[in-house]
Amino acid sequence: MSQIKYDSTALKAIGRRLKQLRQEYDLSLNQFAELACVNMDNYYRVECGKRNCSIGLICNIASGLEITPGQIFDKHFVDIYRSMADERWIREVMGDERYYLIKRRRVESMLKYYRRKRGVSQTVLAARLEVSRTYLNNFEYGRGKIRPELLVGMMKVMHLTAEELMTEIGVI
Repeated sequence: MSQIKYDSTALKAIGRRLKQLRQEYDLSLNQFAELACVNMDNYYRVECGKRNCSIGLICNIASGLEITPGQIFDKHFVDIYRSMADERWIREVMGDERYYLIKRRRVESMLKYYRRKRGVSQTVLAARLEVSRTYLNNFEYGRGKIRPELLVGMMKVMHLTAEELMTEIGVI
């Protein structure tokens, strides 16, 4: 009998959304697992996106939080899912021949323009992009490769979809 494969992006997005709700309600993993009537280890694997969760679990969580199941899958969930799907796509592009279509100078100019426009230092921008300052400095001065985390960070900081970013840097 073959095993059913689930969309890992969806599982991870559900986990992130549940973690977001848990933090909004200021609950520990153990408290949240109790609300869901499941042991903490199983709940933790759901929150990490490593285990599928049932409709019953979603209903138990919603009931414990005094919300509807639909509120778990609201705009916040959709935003999380889209962001994760965009990140996955960028990482796929970076792993195949489309990587060579990226216009490095365009990426550099976008970063420099953003820094000038916002009046932020390299250190601040590196923190926002979630890359090291040394990497950003080396990249801006022509040393270092384009990394997936740089593009993902640019997407988030510049409020671009993956498609918009890839169009800007010449992949599409």
